[in-house]
Amino acid sequence: MGRTVNQYNLDGTTAKVPFISTGLNLPVGLAMDGDSLFVSDFMSGIVGKYNINTGAAINASFVNVGNDAAGIHCFSGLLLVTSPSGDFVRRYSSFNGSSFGVMNVGVGRPVSVVRDPNGDYLVAKEVTSAIAKFKYSDLSSINGSFITTGVQGPSDMAFVGNNLAVVNGGNDRVSLYTAAGALVNANFIKVDDGAFAIAVIGENTPHPKPTLTVTGSKKITTTKSTVTLKGSVKNATTVELKINGKKPVKLAKTSSWSYKVSLKKGKNTIVVVSRGKGGASKSVTVVVTRKTKKAKNAPLLVN
Repeated sequence: MGRTVNQYNLDGTTAKVPFISTGLNLPVGLAMDGDSLFVSDFMSGIVGKYNINTGAAINASFVNVGNDAAGIHCFSGLLLVTSPSGDFVRRYSSFNGSSFGVMNVGVGRPVSVVRDPNGDYLVAKEVTSAIAKFKYSDLSSINGSFITTGVQGPSDMAFVGNNLAVVNGGNDRVSLYTAAGALVNANFIKVDDGAFAIAVIGENTPHPKPTLTVTGSKKITTTKSTVTLKGSVKNATTVELKINGKKPVKLAKTSSWSYKVSLKKGKNTIVVVSRGKGGASKSVTVVVTRKTKKAKNAPLLVN
């Protein structure tokens, strides 16, 4: 298995490979909370915290569960980490890594954990083929065999709306249950071989389109050799200025921007556009005319 976390676009094309590689032995779990990405490393038992936009380590050893680390789940400032060999699930602060208790799930190798619509926790136990349920408030057990029907070697879980999807590695099926634990469809998804993990995207929400403003007049006349253009952007990561048809100059700005343009004599055309995850903004064209200073008349000498 690989020792990296790779990033891909929604159309399947490569964004950045590797996205994260430093310090990983066997990464098996991913979870997001705001601008942070958490990665569980099975071999070391460490969960690292990384910048979700750049992959840079915020803290590569954010928490150490003391055993192997597998499935992780993050929400509302809390991070849950399963330890299969330790038969427990630990709860941490996703802000500073402080421990907020442990769920002792008993023999069964817990490999995945999710939060149900009522706020309680569901834990998939691989060996005993059961989904256990625990209280959110004090992490005490509600039902160690909350779901067993149709469960065969569970490896991962996710909520599809208000229904729970369970990946069964024992029969390569994804089974669907109500939040109350009733079986909806034992063969919700059939996988040819090696069913292991699941992720659900509720909505493919597009990124907001970048906007761009350029302050001041868009038609400028000057005798100076330079002019400084300024403006602001929203939902953008770069600003590009194409000056007199040449290769664009790229500015890595996310709010306000400015750039000093060197002018040739005569007409100068500068096309400005901002770009971000939501595409490109409408372009703004600024025309600057540089006039030559008139030479002063020489004094008239008369004998």
